[in-house]
Formats: sequence, structure tokens, C-alpha cells
Amino acid sequence: MFTYYKIDKDHRTVTVAVNPEMTEILNNLANWTRFSLHQFVMMKSTYAKTAFRLLKQYRTIGKRKFSMEEFRTLFLVPKSYQTSDINKRILKPIKIELSSYFKGFQISKVRRGTGGKITGYTFTWKPESKDSDDFSLGASRDERRRLANIKFNADLTKDEKEQAYEKILNDNPNSKK
Repeated sequence: MFTYYKIDKDHRTVTVAVNPEMTEILNNLANWTRFSLHQFVMMKSTYAKTAFRLLKQYRTIGKRKFSMEEFRTLFLVPKSYQTSDINKRILKPIKIELSSYFKGFQISKVRRGTGGKITGYTFTWKPESKDSDDFSLGASRDERRRLANIKFNADLTKDEKEQAYEKILNDNPNSKK
């Protein structure tokens, strides 16, 4: 990718030449998925991190559907997990952690046929504008926005809201508990 580099210790600069065949990759940033590394690192659940990364690819659309097969593959769901295990060990942690980052975040089950067999999941949220950024507005403003996303999420139960609030307050030692 890089055909030349020069390090100037006196001026504290690095000069890099990019292979002309690779400039399209580096210059076409609109097609890249971007998200806050700080937000990603603060998440505890591996499943929430996976969902966050996958959903940010659709941040301006506000919807992402997964077939059951695709969901099990992308989230590395153990073959032994039944629907109840997926609800408790995967979907609930995702819902609790991501509700503060995605306004109006919801997870719904896609059902088919008689008996309503679950054939997939749909994640929805309020789409972000194309020019919105994921950069911090300051710790207290970020926290207020996350708490508001939880407070006004009609899809969360009272218990889920309390768990989500607690997670935010525990993550930030400067929070007013």
C-alpha cells in the first residue's frame, strides 16, 4: 500500500507515498464504517460489540435484518443455544448496552409459518444523518444523551432501563450516582 516513507526526527514528521492503485481505497471514505472507538471499548458484552459494529454500517438507514442462519454465524452463536438462550444471553445484553447509543433502539423477532417459528431478527433505531459524527461532545453531554436515549426508549422495560442506567453510571466514575 505504501511505496515510500521518510521519518524526520528533527521536525517530528513522517512522509508517506501511497501506491497509486490504492488511493481509491484511502480517498473514498464515505464507504467506510465509522464509529467511536471509545464507545466500542466501553462495552462489556462481546455480542453488543459485534452488534454495534454491524449496525453502524447501517447508521443512516436505521434498520438491519438478520436471518437466523446469518445471525448465528455473525454472532458466533453456539449450536447448543435455543431461542431462550439467545434471548437471555445475546439479545438482552445487546438491548441494554446499545439502547444508549442508538436512539429508539428495538429488536424484533421475525416469525414465519404456523407456530410462529423465529426465522430471524430485525434491529431498528432512529437513523443518523449522513453528516453526524460519533465524536465526543464532552463527558457530561455524552452521558446526558445516552441517559435520554434510554429514558425515552418505549421498547425497554423498567428493569431493562434500570440496568442500562446502572451500566452508564458504573462506567463513569465521575457520574452523580
